[in-house]
Amino acid sequence: MYNKFATQDYTKGKATMNQEHYTTKKRKYVHLNLCERKEIERCVKSGCSISAIARALGRHKSTISREIKRGSVTQRKAKYSKPIKKEHLENWLPYKEFKAYFAETGNELARANKSRSGGKYKLFKDMELVKYIEQKILIDKYSPDTVIGSLPQGRFKIKVCTWTVVKQIDTKKRNIIRKLSLEDCKKKCNG
Repeated sequence: MYNKFATQDYTKGKATMNQEHYTTKKRKYVHLNLCERKEIERCVKSGCSISAIARALGRHKSTISREIKRGSVTQRKAKYSKPIKKEHLENWLPYKEFKAYFAETGNELARANKSRSGGKYKLFKDMELVKYIEQKILIDKYSPDTVIGSLPQGRFKIKVCTWTVVKQIDTKKRNIIRKLSLEDCKKKCNG
């Protein structure tokens, strides 16, 4: 059978595939956005199945299932009638509990989970080292490279490189070395 995408390599006697015409699907690992979550919420309220929602959004049904589980909240609805039999009265609650999916809840929980992911900063492990670095750069006017080069052996719990310190100073979200800015380091490095 002839395959128009295969080329014959006569030196080795094997057919090889051209890279231009590959059939492997590229994985896309794209997180659900708020619009997709609102669509899931609308479909869940209207009673659509997980498979139908997955087909409509072009996602895998396990993704939809996990999202519904993540964004579901226990709700309570008041009951307006009491049980007739006395034996049912002791276990009777004035409300009925049910699970409901909310797009905003799912979005907030996904955002919170994403903020907790990733590696933790190495400098969090030794605050004494952080204070030492701050003191050397701000008071003694050392560059980050000079500070790392002059660290006393065995005094601190961890060892770091210059890049770790500069990267931490440059990080705006979780700046451990709070008193420093990247401009301070540039001034010290340049002169």
